[in-house]
Amino acid sequence: MCGIVAVVRRPSDRPVPDAPGLATRLEGAARHLERGELAALRTAAELIESVDAELRGSPGVRCLLGDRAGFVAVEHHAGLLPPAVERLEADLDTGAVAVAPTDWEAVNAAVVRLKDAVWAVDRDRLRTARAVADLAGPDAGPGALDAFASV
Repeated sequence: MCGIVAVVRRPSDRPVPDAPGLATRLEGAARHLERGELAALRTAAELIESVDAELRGSPGVRCLLGDRAGFVAVEHHAGLLPPAVERLEADLDTGAVAVAPTDWEAVNAAVVRLKDAVWAVDRDRLRTARAVADLAGPDAGPGALDAFASV
């Protein structure tokens, strides 16, 4: 028996995000990470999660591939986040960042959120856009980008 499987995607009704605005949010997240306070960590996680959400699907791919300078800026600021999270974790481990005993659980939860969001932007969203660019080629239109994003 043989079967054919197809992926059919409806066109997205989400607008294409603004790459420079996303890069600015990632830059802001990095500044919040430097502070090390619980509220700042939560804010950093929210900023990175919002970038991840906007870069999902075809609109995110179109955003990154439609603005080369914006892609480079998002990639640059996203690349600064993993070492910033590592420094934060090291500072928490050594006590360089003071945490009240009652806040440790919340701080750990914020760090997990940060790590997940950073991973998603770097490993899922940026890598997807690069793969779509490789598959679709330099002159691909919106329909081709949508199709290859589905693949």
